[in-house]
Amino acid sequence: MKLVSIVGVRHYVTPNILDVGDKVKLMKEPDNEFDREAVKVLFHDKKVGHVGNSVKTVMRGCHSAGYILESVGIHGLSAEIILKHEHGLIALLDK
Repeated sequence: MKLVSIVGVRHYVTPNILDVGDKVKLMKEPDNEFDREAVKVLFHDKKVGHVGNSVKTVMRGCHSAGYILESVGIHGLSAEIILKHEHGLIALLDK
């Protein structure tokens, strides 16, 4: 079971737009100026955040964007929101 933290949602949308059970898509974001291993999170084809990739943004028990980067590939990965709390969201990667 691979879990990832979804961070930065409040910078893109109202956090309440995402809920437990929602499906999201993870895609590489190679042109991200802040993180060369960035993985963006899309909901209905709109960017809603990123997969955490630092000690401060990867929640305990979750994988970093750098760790899952190769798995994302060119077509992306699907994931399901399984936990929503004050520090962000946690998603379970589809197999």
